[in-house]
Amino acid sequence: MDFTRFKQTRTQRGFLYSYYFSAPAPSSKPLPTILFLHGFPTPAYLWHAQISAFEARGFGIVAPDMLGYGGTDKPSEVGAYVGSGLARDVVDILDGEGVGRVVAVGHDWGARVVSRLINYHPSRLLGTALLAVPYFPPRRTANSAARDAMIKKLLGYDAFAYQRFFGESDACGLMERNDKEYYRKTLLEGGLEAPLAWYKAATSEASLEDDAKISESAALITNPHLFIGFSKDPVCRPEFGASSHAPYVRPPSNLTNKVVEGDHWALLSHAEEVNGILLEWVEGVIAKCE
Repeated sequence: MDFTRFKQTRTQRGFLYSYYFSAPAPSSKPLPTILFLHGFPTPAYLWHAQISAFEARGFGIVAPDMLGYGGTDKPSEVGAYVGSGLARDVVDILDGEGVGRVVAVGHDWGARVVSRLINYHPSRLLGTALLAVPYFPPRRTANSAARDAMIKKLLGYDAFAYQRFFGESDACGLMERNDKEYYRKTLLEGGLEAPLAWYKAATSEASLEDDAKISESAALITNPHLFIGFSKDPVCRPEFGASSHAPYVRPPSNLTNKVVEGDHWALLSHAEEVNGILLEWVEGVIAKCE
């Protein structure tokens, strides 16, 4: 991963974004650009194995440090992290580089941004791939407690307890005091307040109001869609992923489900396998567009 390829731009919302960019290799029939969107707690470097693999094959790459991370602005206001705004920021980056339609790939909270690209900007997508975390349908109710209770009953443990903790007002201070050195290095001295705002935003009134703007038809996934579940992920279980996005994919033949025998970070530990699945699927997406 060539760090000299990082650039900066300011989006319409006024946020300064840092992002990795490389254009498709010159060709009479250029390959598409792959948009990689990361989640908590890593910047765009998370995708280094995928970026190297796809770049070597001639694909274009856009991989932003998402809002709150790396060289990108780090607002603490929860309203900055609503889905429509995050999706708009990403489209602004694409527009600035003259990139039209992309294959969007998301991991962790990056899956939420890919989901809102599906809802708000489907014309910019050739296909979508989500790793570990599935599609986020528009939230129609503020009752996340019922979901958490159901999952606890199914799994036998409270898989989302950490998310409720991350949403507490004092979570940032507690985590920085207990693991300051680790987080200082991991988050490039940017602090935890902004990254944890993603968790607060997900269950906020602002996000509920934002999701209310998404119509039932806009909630559907009408482009090819790949989900790669990680079998050893104790929170983001593959079986929940399949049930989350399957009702929204139209037609059902657009959906591809795969499972890798790794944990939440299998895109690093099992990079070759993950890259192979992604590449085969992307080639299929390209074939459909020809």
